[in-house]
Amino acid sequence: MEKAQKIKESTKFPAEESNKRIEMCKLPKNKMKSRIDIIKVIPKEVQPSISEAEVIVAGGRGLKDKKDLAMLEELADLLGGQVAVTRPLVEAGWAPYTKQIGLSGRTVRPRLIITCGISGAVQFTACMNTSQCIIAINKDKNAPIFKIAHYGIVGDLYEIVPRLCGKIRAYKLYGDSIGSDDPVGKIVSLSNQ
Repeated sequence: MEKAQKIKESTKFPAEESNKRIEMCKLPKNKMKSRIDIIKVIPKEVQPSISEAEVIVAGGRGLKDKKDLAMLEELADLLGGQVAVTRPLVEAGWAPYTKQIGLSGRTVRPRLIITCGISGAVQFTACMNTSQCIIAINKDKNAPIFKIAHYGIVGDLYEIVPRLCGKIRAYKLYGDSIGSDDPVGKIVSLSNQ
């Protein structure tokens, strides 16, 4: 009785034997010169991970354009912090993956995080909800981010963030003369602890 054997299509058969050999030889270094010339070496800019940041200003889908990240950069600079984003902004190519907060990004625990135009999806909030102080800016008063925020500002981030930057600049110039119970003073003091 004959036997049949099934062979998978992906099965590889050993190469046929050959009488060819590999010869080892030494080449002089001048014969190994590359045809590629290095013109300039530009060191990669090293920025601390957002996971280590004490202050974060985070942007989400409430931002209308990539260039609008500049106003978040300004706010972060005034507070000595870094900018972070949500996954949709990374997927849109607005920021590198290293700046993403969320289950598919980084977990953060800053002293202060200001979220701008972030609704508060669980994938985001699960990775930042242990922050010491969460300030949320969103025009949707029912956005889930307000459930975990310590302070919430319902309004347009395009009006609030520039005004906040102006107030912080004034506070840094005039200090306590603005008023000790002023919210901006509290934000600045949180960023400086």
